[in-house]
Amino acid sequence: MAAMKNLRGVISLVLAAAVLFQSPLAVAGAATDESAVRVQDVRLGTGGLLTTRVVTLEGQPVEGSQVTVEFQGRAVAVAETNADGLASFRGLRAGQHRLVTAGGATSCRFWTDEKAPPAAVNTPAVVSDVRLVRGQFGAFNLPMLVYAGVAIAAVVIGIDARNDAEDANAAALKAQADAAALQSELTALEQRVEALEDASP
Repeated sequence: MAAMKNLRGVISLVLAAAVLFQSPLAVAGAATDESAVRVQDVRLGTGGLLTTRVVTLEGQPVEGSQVTVEFQGRAVAVAETNADGLASFRGLRAGQHRLVTAGGATSCRFWTDEKAPPAAVNTPAVVSDVRLVRGQFGAFNLPMLVYAGVAIAAVVIGIDARNDAEDANAAALKAQADAAALQSELTALEQRVEALEDASP
């Protein structure tokens, strides 16, 4: 019974955390879908140079975000953003690509400087709403939180089961001790009755 109560408590905590994390993750997914539909024209620098900026929905730079340049579904370059949210690549070629991060993606059409249309930008932006929690174990997200909740629930159930077994064992030992004490009292009472009978005329 205690195990079920603790399990329900752990599940409630996990669900509450899921609700808290659901909003930014859902928004990030929506941003990814929207970016995938719109293709952004990007002007490459000399030597296929590209600099992109990763920002949150509030426009703040995201530091330490891994940015992958994909061409026809394959990764052709990877870089990590600096404190200003900037990541740079060299040796890229013209054509349609995707800039992908953990929380967003932008579809781009790369152009050489000579052929780029007037509306082409030099620094495309990728909107990402995954908030990284950096520490000893790196970045955490909702699936990891759920796995942790399940692991905690398993530990809680195991501890409660062990405690229940120990309590049952202690109760059995106490019952045996009480039975032994009662038997001793009955034996003593029988001896007194026999002594009184022997003493009677």
